[in-house]
Amino acid sequence: MLVPLAWGTYNPSLRLLYSLPHPPSPGELSGTRLCVALLPFLPTLLALARGAAQQRRDQALPALGSQDASAGATDWALVLRASMELGGYNLLGTVGQAWGLEHTSAVHAAVLLSSINVFVPLGAALSGELVRPATWVACVLVLAAIALLNSGGGVGQLTSGDGALTLVLSPGDAAVLCAALSYSTYTVRLGAFARRLPALPLSAGKTAVLALGCCAYAVAERGLGHAHPLETGSVLWGGEGASLELRSIAWATLLFSALVPGSLATWLQARGQSGVSAPEAQVILALTPVVSVCVAGALLGETVGANVFEAGAIMLTASAICIASDIRAGKQKTT
Repeated sequence: MLVPLAWGTYNPSLRLLYSLPHPPSPGELSGTRLCVALLPFLPTLLALARGAAQQRRDQALPALGSQDASAGATDWALVLRASMELGGYNLLGTVGQAWGLEHTSAVHAAVLLSSINVFVPLGAALSGELVRPATWVACVLVLAAIALLNSGGGVGQLTSGDGALTLVLSPGDAAVLCAALSYSTYTVRLGAFARRLPALPLSAGKTAVLALGCCAYAVAERGLGHAHPLETGSVLWGGEGASLELRSIAWATLLFSALVPGSLATWLQARGQSGVSAPEAQVILALTPVVSVCVAGALLGETVGANVFEAGAIMLTASAICIASDIRAGKQKTT
């Protein structure tokens, strides 16, 4: 239950940073945030590096005893490969979400990101599992929710002829939806790796790859001239005219977004899912967009219109259909 409470603060935190004078660019924000989020994982990363080096030495030794000793050990080379793959998917999602939140509201992003609950079972089905009818129904509901979210009005306004359903997304909404697809791919692939590898080294390696990728994105962004000039800087680095109070708010918000919906939520989810089945966890995690909408409305004063409530209700219905279908399938396998 603590995981959706933590993750639900992520979108509002980024929107708050973007609302400040001289806000950081998406690359600068992502790179700085991920470097902070990586700090709690440094001891695990050192252990991962030592384990990989030891495994290479053991494999180079022809002695049978050395091979036997390492037979039941963690496959550190596989951890590194998995970290590269998972970090790549997570990087696409993080960059897409950070850029999208610069161009859309936290409320819109929360509703669109709830499509993950449908994309994950769809991705699992496309990777070889049977596509259940419930999944296709949920996909149709997701399209309807997206159209309603971008209609500008609720169902009542649409029926009166004052609005129109549209699937044309704004650039920010499109980036957030692409982030949802990337996160969904990450979740599907994580399920395959997590059954074979320990959770903590996998999380640490993924976070390291993600941090390096976000730093590279920030450097490329600056090289292309899409970031603040170094002599003025953003509010994080003493932007021109930024007061000490503003800089304090910016850094407090960034540290919170890195450590609470970042490092802490990652650790909590790994611990929680060690004793909670995937369908049960999905039920709980589906609360994340609800928390995000509530926080954005209460703290940021973002407008939550009828179309947002109704689109969110449709998304939650789609999520519930997929979750119920997963639970039924799990029960059938055990009987």
